[in-house]
Amino acid sequence: PCGVYHATNNGECSWYEFAKTIFEIAGITMKVEETTAAEWNAPATRPSRSVLENAALQSAGIDRMPDWKDALKRYLSKKPGH
Repeated sequence: PCGVYHATNNGECSWYEFAKTIFEIAGITMKVEETTAAEWNAPATRPSRSVLENAALQSAGIDRMPDWKDALKRYLSKKPGH
């Protein structure tokens, strides 16, 4: 089907979980603290929960994206030094 598609890996995570997982996969001991946009005093207003999904891909029957953690592990394994 024609059109513009937004593609994301399957699953969901917060920015906190994403950062924490990067350090875990890389084997780096790092203290990562969870915060909110309000606590961080972000200049842009953000929804309290927003998750991207592959609704258009799914409806077209072509959603074959791997889980985000699996994709992240594969990506980081290709970075120099790993």
